[in-house]
Amino acid sequence: MKKLNHLFVTRYELHVTSYTLRVERFKHFTSHLTPLTSYLIPLTFFLFLPAAALAQATVTNVDFSCPGIVTVEYNLLSTKPEDVTLEYSSDKCKWFEALTETDVAPGNGLTLSWNAAAAGVSYGKFYYRVIYQQEKTCAQKGGVEINSLCWAKTNLDVNGEFCEYPWNKGALYQWGRKADGHENITSGTVNTQSTTPIPGHGNFIIGNNNWLNPSNDNLWDSGTTPIKTIYDPCPEGWRVPTKTELEDLGSTRMNHPGPLETYPSSTTVGRWFGNGGVPSLFLPAAGTRNQNSGVVNYDGQSGYYWCSATSVTSVTTAINLYFGINTFLVYNGVQALGCNIRCVAEE
Repeated sequence: MKKLNHLFVTRYELHVTSYTLRVERFKHFTSHLTPLTSYLIPLTFFLFLPAAALAQATVTNVDFSCPGIVTVEYNLLSTKPEDVTLEYSSDKCKWFEALTETDVAPGNGLTLSWNAAAAGVSYGKFYYRVIYQQEKTCAQKGGVEINSLCWAKTNLDVNGEFCEYPWNKGALYQWGRKADGHENITSGTVNTQSTTPIPGHGNFIIGNNNWLNPSNDNLWDSGTTPIKTIYDPCPEGWRVPTKTELEDLGSTRMNHPGPLETYPSSTTVGRWFGNGGVPSLFLPAAGTRNQNSGVVNYDGQSGYYWCSATSVTSVTTAINLYFGINTFLVYNGVQALGCNIRCVAEE
């Protein structure tokens, strides 16, 4: 539960009148604010979180000045002070984020301030609340954790959206391209290479090993940390996995060598992955789309999954994970191939 202080604003001064209880479940956070008897008395408030994420904030000064500017200075005991915000409202329906200023040393001397007059609050009640944006677990993000990395439960589909179910095969992307329609297995084809990373159409580009000329090795990763680019087709908060991440996933494969397995209650075959021999992530064997014809080959026989890295031996190839009935390897495939993508969560 969280107590919200009601700040009453008149034409002359700002008064604290009372406080009420309110639950903010959608933020996965509750806080407690002690009532103020006078705006001259500093207040102390605590941020109560689940046991796994403790945080505490202590207000050192509260300044109310006409015509309705409030400044709260506080010290925060938290590993991520940037995740703490203050919001204000005149009706508890529409909330506005207060200005937050932080000093060089996170957790000390932080300042939250808002201008009631600028918000159009010149009389009546004025509310504020403290929000701590707790980091979501992999399960809360809708993923499966393998080797300490959060993988999406389903393949990437058309329009850069996740498939609805694990047995859905998803879309087949050319390496380095955004979701622009080409990833749909029924999209049209053109045999003219693009000269820019955004071709300006949604056709699958055939006739060459690379759909882009000149090639660009950094289309899906512009750094070593890694750094997601604007061309990465994964949804917000997700990215294309790196070569190392794809290899680590491969090390957790199930039933290999051996036949592909059918996902329960479906006709889709693929390969299971998981920690400690426990299957938890299913990758469908959706085949690949041919770079010369645009035809989908090996559907139901093999799986091909891109990572964000290109090959060091050829400007026309990139690295993907391939698996078949008795085969499993990470190899170089031409960038004009259409392959699946299984996204990972960003840090």
